[in-house]
Amino acid sequence: ALNCTSAPGFASTPANGGTLALIGIQGGTTSGAVAVSNPGTAALTLSNCAATGAGFTLGTPTASIAAGGTGTIPVTCAVPTAAGTTITG
Repeated sequence: ALNCTSAPGFASTPANGGTLALIGIQGGTTSGAVAVSNPGTAALTLSNCAATGAGFTLGTPTASIAAGGTGTIPVTCAVPTAAGTTITG
């Protein structure tokens, strides 16, 4: 017997484990997003997304991404008050 099932896929920019560089004015906030695509054949559900590190927050990600579709995970960063300071998360 053959069984063919559909399954979601996951790809992101930056890639999983990669770097999203956010640059802003000291003491302010800046934002960006992780782009997510679904190269699979079924809907992809994003859940339990989290950011680590002080100063980073996530917005509401695209909840469901259709097969072949794209979505985003918004990211906001509180830029340090000292010029030239870098924070990572």
